[in-house]
Amino acid sequence: MTKSIFSDDLNAINEVSSQIQFLSFPRLLLSEIVRKYAIDFEDLNDGSYYKKLEGTNERDKIYYFINKLTKWIQYLLKFDAVFAGNYVVLNFWATWCVPCREEMPSLDALQKHFNGQPLKVVALSTDRGSADKPKKFLKELNITELAFFHDPKSQAARDTGLFGLPTTLLLDMQGREISRLAGEAVWDAAEVKVFLEALISGDLAMNVEASKP
Repeated sequence: MTKSIFSDDLNAINEVSSQIQFLSFPRLLLSEIVRKYAIDFEDLNDGSYYKKLEGTNERDKIYYFINKLTKWIQYLLKFDAVFAGNYVVLNFWATWCVPCREEMPSLDALQKHFNGQPLKVVALSTDRGSADKPKKFLKELNITELAFFHDPKSQAARDTGLFGLPTTLLLDMQGREISRLAGEAVWDAAEVKVFLEALISGDLAMNVEASKP
């Protein structure tokens, strides 16, 4: 069943996206974000950090940001909980993009083939506005296997340096980018399955340099 693990509070996330790379799993590991922006996450959660700032000029400036940052970290934890320990095929697409529409069934078939294995195929829509239109499109095509994300401001595409649609990123089990393909493909082709099966089994070694925040 197509599912959305995107936060309901999209506005809150967008408001802090200039401070933290939005959907930045190809560039930053979750643990690095938490260490950099919330060394004491418990203090953020219970409000004690805010109390420490009472009577200072800094309090009013960052109180609002702390609230939004807390929601952002909670979102990242949710993403990490779903995809941790899996390779991820991350497909950027939009309903107006004809090649995107054409390759979507093969992406769905790819996920179906790898169900039960440590590989997740994610459909990240860049359609503007609400998520209703891309969700309706997926339903009309009977796309049932893909995890669904919606990025109406294309922030994720900008953060990952995309120049066109469709573009697909392959991420390792730590969320680091291994490779990317610009343009459409037949994702359930035999050679794609063989490649990914070799990657999952460890028969294919991919050198990934750990990214830096």
